[in-house]
Amino acid sequence: MVTLALACHPAPHQHSAPAPATGDGGVPCAGPLALVLRNPASAQPPQPILTLDAGGRVVVNAFPTSARGATLTPDGCLVGDDGLWAELAPDGVLWTARESYAASGSCLAVGGHASVCVRPDGIVERRESDGRTEPVAGGSMAFTDNRPEARCAALVMLGAFMSMMPSMAVSDGHPPRVPAPAGSRCTRFARP
Repeated sequence: MVTLALACHPAPHQHSAPAPATGDGGVPCAGPLALVLRNPASAQPPQPILTLDAGGRVVVNAFPTSARGATLTPDGCLVGDDGLWAELAPDGVLWTARESYAASGSCLAVGGHASVCVRPDGIVERRESDGRTEPVAGGSMAFTDNRPEARCAALVMLGAFMSMMPSMAVSDGHPPRVPAPAGSRCTRFARP
């Protein structure tokens, strides 16, 4: 990490860029990367759910009628036309509008007793607090092009996908709203 003395006292009319959301080794949130559904027992090719290109453009393929897209910034902000969808905050919290997850390594804590993790081979699995593991959705969710430097992007995409799944709170019209995490790098974007 490089520290500049000018960062403490920027010149008038200069704005410093937000610090990148770092995965391991200080790497910014970047692609390319794709979250896919696959069936290892089938000859069918994997079906993309979310895709991230090298320029930061995310396409939501899971719901083709919506044709929604977003942009993942290097500092870990996933932003759609309607505002901020997700962010990986400096304190290790993965924020979405309706839920926050503690991020540790390549895992997001869910439900207090388990984590959803991205294995080095890209497979998404659920890890119980007692050590048991099971692939998510019968072993069918995985990240293609998974690599250590894509950890930040994978966690943001995974959290965003989990937030897209319907819940009773959303369907009954009274979804809870989660406040911005401490130290948010994404304050320049509107939160839904």
